[in-house]
Amino acid sequence: MKKWKVASALFTVVALGIGLTACGNQHDSSKSTASSSTSSQPSYQLASSSAKLDPASLTPKQNAAVVMFYAGVKNHQRYVQQMNKSGQQLTIDLYSPGDAKKAGVSGKLPAGAEVVYEAKLANAGSTYYTLVGDQTYISDGHGGFRKKGATTAEMVKVANQNNAGDALCQLAENASLNDLRTDGTNVNNQQGNTASNNNAATASSMGPQDKARAAMNADPNIDPEFKRRINLPPDDPDYIQPTHDPDSWR
Repeated sequence: MKKWKVASALFTVVALGIGLTACGNQHDSSKSTASSSTSSQPSYQLASSSAKLDPASLTPKQNAAVVMFYAGVKNHQRYVQQMNKSGQQLTIDLYSPGDAKKAGVSGKLPAGAEVVYEAKLANAGSTYYTLVGDQTYISDGHGGFRKKGATTAEMVKVANQNNAGDALCQLAENASLNDLRTDGTNVNNQQGNTASNNNAATASSMGPQDKARAAMNADPNIDPEFKRRINLPPDDPDYIQPTHDPDSWR
C-alpha cells in the first residue's frame, strides 16, 4: 500500500512537472509569435537619425517629397522604404483637373482643387495629391482622395518622427518637375530648373500671401532674417508681410 502511495505521489509530481513544462513552452511560443507579428509590421524609419525639416521653409520640391512620404505612410505603401536608396529619382508632374486621370485619379477631386500633382519614384511607386488652401489632400489608395486634408506641419511631423529629413532633401535636390497642364496655366512646359519656376508651378492654388511667402522661402538670395519674419504668426510684433519688398524692409 505504501509503495502504491509513493508511486502515485511520484506520478503526480511528474505529471505536474510535465504540465508546467508544457505551459512554459506554450508561453515561449506565444512570446515568439507576438515578437514575429510585431517585427512584421512595416517600418517607415529611413534612418537612425536625421536633420529635422522645417515646414515653414520647404522648397516646392521638398514639399512634394514630404507629401509623397506622408501619403506612403498613411496608405502603407512599400515605396516608402525605397525613398532613401542611393540614386533614387523623384519626378513631380502637374496636371489640370481635366487631365487628373493621367495622374491615376478616377474619383472626384476635392472642391476647390486647381492642380493635380503626381509624385513618382523611378521603378518604385507613385502617388497623387492636390492642394486646397493650406490643406493637402492625398490619395486614398483607391483612385480617390482622402476626405480629410493635412497641413504641411502635420506631414512634416510624420517625416521627422521617422527620421526622413535627409533622405527627402536628397530626393528633392535631384528631383525634376514637369508642368503638363493644358488649361492655360502652364508655367513653362518643361522641367523646373529654378526655384522661382518650381514655386510658381507648385503654388498655383495658393492665395497671394502664400504665393509670395513660398517664392521668398525658395529664393536663396533672400535675407534669412526676412524669411524668418515672414514665417512668423501675423500677430507677432516682428512679423512682416511676405509681399513686402525684401530689399527695403529694414
